[in-house]
Amino acid sequence: MKKEEAAKLLDLVMRMGIMMILSGAETYRVEQTITYVLRAYGAFETSAYVADTLLVVSFKPEREAEIMTASWRVKNKGINLEKVRRLNNLSYDISRKTLSLDEFRRRLDEIDAIKSYPLLVYVLSGSLIAFGFSLMFYLPLSDGIIIALLAAPVMFLYRCLSKVINDFFNYTVCSALATILVLLFLQENVLHQFAYSLASVLMPLMPGALFTNGLRDVTMGDFTAGSNKLLETVLIGVALAVGAAVVLLLFNMQTYYTGTR
Repeated sequence: MKKEEAAKLLDLVMRMGIMMILSGAETYRVEQTITYVLRAYGAFETSAYVADTLLVVSFKPEREAEIMTASWRVKNKGINLEKVRRLNNLSYDISRKTLSLDEFRRRLDEIDAIKSYPLLVYVLSGSLIAFGFSLMFYLPLSDGIIIALLAAPVMFLYRCLSKVINDFFNYTVCSALATILVLLFLQENVLHQFAYSLASVLMPLMPGALFTNGLRDVTMGDFTAGSNKLLETVLIGVALAVGAAVVLLLFNMQTYYTGTR
């Protein structure tokens, strides 16, 4: 493999790995995919390392050549399972029949052009999740409909703030909004159960995919990456609890001072 081709290959696999991390792929999947692709192109001593937001790739283009290495810090991760599926299929295609580097780049461009879920789909999905959990908690159908409506502004706010502030404060603010809305509707006797209603509204914000990926990474032997993801889920839970607790504290203080006048 010529040095120019090796440099192109390194650039392409780095791009592929970054796209997978940004789309929410598991750590072991990213590392295996990059390794399979590099071996398909005849690289030697391949290595791919993912540590939550860091990607490091190295290989030798020839057996006696110097090691080529690249690293990249990844930010603003999300979930796009369609991209993960397409990138996974691309790695299989490369393993079965080695594509040219130009074809490799063209396929990556096509996958990269896939947009994230539209805002309307994102909000409606959150509402449906909240409605489903309300039924699972045996709340009345009328409460479930209200809960689905309350989840919509919460999901809208989360999506808007995700590009402005960090995740911890984003979850805290959204949890506070959800608590305020539930309390207001409880005061108007539209909702009839606080704990299950609030839990249902907050369920779309729970990091289920992140928790599952963390468990899978741990079971695959990637203890560092898996532990980081599991710790992140715990911090998200803390953020949701803090947002709700602050609103409840302020609400109780307001009730107390109003009652003592």
